[in-house]
Amino acid sequence: MINFQISNKTDRYTITMHIFPNKSCLVNVNTTNSNTIQYNGNVESLHSENID
Repeated sequence: MINFQISNKTDRYTITMHIFPNKSCLVNVNTTNSNTIQYNGNVESLHSENID
């Protein structure tokens, strides 16, 4: 599980990410001024291109 917070002058966001062995992922975004947002998806590696 990965947790972190983001704050500004009017709100604080708490992000919680669960990554499972089958590479599925669940992300919750909780905020003090709004309803919780939930994302579901799959984790994939990013492919970088080498620029010579």
